Amino acid sequence: MGKVWPLSSSREEIKMSSPIILVILWLLLHGWAPIPGENHPLSWWSRKAEDFPEPNWARLRQEMVEKQIKSRGISAPAILAAMNKVPRHRFVEPHLAPLAYGDYPLALDYKQTISQPYIVAYLSQAAAISPEAKVLVSFVKPLIYLI
Repeated sequence: MGKVWPLSSSREEIKMSSPIILVILWLLLHGWAPIPGENHPLSWWSRKAEDFPEPNWARLRQEMVEKQIKSRGISAPAILAAMNKVPRHRFVEPHLAPLAYGDYPLALDYKQTISQPYIVAYLSQAAAISPEAKVLVSFVKPLIYLI
């Protein structure tokens, strides 16, 4: 039978290392950690969220449209304009906002996700909705209706 975690051959080794691991975990969980000085490469560790600049959301949207959507064949001007205008970072949790324009879906509340930008653009183009069409979007999970 193969070894399982921890890779140890005796129970005594586990008993001896357990207190050390518990002490380290206790120290980390109770806020003890070395805080590097301002000139140290890890000085970001002690900074607050207010210390970091706000991302350039318009530039991130433009890059998303160019690299993820146009480059994959989405060409409808209305869809490209909409994808360049919608602030995806406002639909996700604040800690996920910088990831909102990435090439992947992101988690929302209640086991829901915001779809990958390309998928949204592809499905919108495939639906071929005319400017005169009436669209009803229902946020009753998980359905969205197009009339």
